[in-house]
Amino acid sequence: MTGYPINPGKGISKENPDPFDYERMGKAVADALDGTAVNMDGDKVGDLITQRVDSNMGRKMVMIERGG
Repeated sequence: MTGYPINPGKGISKENPDPFDYERMGKAVADALDGTAVNMDGDKVGDLITQRVDSNMGRKMVMIERGG
């Protein structure tokens, strides 16, 4: 992606109040992030926190079922 993600040839008008190309920008960000990972101490964060999140969600569901 080069330059600003503006729809070329589309100026600001009543029909097009925002010429920014959000779809193009979203694709550029997704392409840039493809293959990246969030790591902590060399391990994927998702792998590190999944068990704790599952446990906390389970406790929350028990509280909801009990009316809490």
